[in-house]
Amino acid sequence: MATVTDKKADFSGKTHKYFLAVRYADRPEGAEHRVRMAGSLQVYDSVRRGDRVTGIYWNDELRAIRFGSLTQETYRSPVRDGRLPGAFAVAALASGLGLLSYWWWLRYRPTPKGATQPWESIAGLVAGLALALGGFPIVLMGPDDGDGGTSLKLMAWATVPVLLLFVLWSWWPVRRGVSKVARVAPPSDSA
Repeated sequence: MATVTDKKADFSGKTHKYFLAVRYADRPEGAEHRVRMAGSLQVYDSVRRGDRVTGIYWNDELRAIRFGSLTQETYRSPVRDGRLPGAFAVAALASGLGLLSYWWWLRYRPTPKGATQPWESIAGLVAGLALALGGFPIVLMGPDDGDGGTSLKLMAWATVPVLLLFVLWSWWPVRRGVSKVARVAPPSDSA
């Protein structure tokens, strides 16, 4: 249980932010927590200074405030969490860039009829799909820091080994194929 100590509305520019300040008597720190409210303002409009509210925590963060039968989500609620859309955005971006590189390769370096397609044409596509498959869970399971910066840094660091492994994986068959080429003796000067 917490006690409401203050209500504040911040009107800056086009955004309207609503804050509740609550103090926990049963917590050892007893500090006042300033919570940004989100969604419909049922609880924010109903409470007054000194009212008792219940805080709903998830992952050690205040995610909702309950006052009687009313419940209002906070700004840090999983409902407003951007990890799922961010994960889909990273996956779509990586796959899209892979498809774009594949299209670009086919457009400017067409394969002659009857010839096998070289491995270089699908290098970007496979790397993009690998990054999409790796980036989706990284962003989805990343820390809940609000702006997604940590997850995107993890994704950037994951890009380097994925691309390196793909280049090595693609280079190995080509290297092995070159080693199987029979040596040809230089032509002799019999003239």
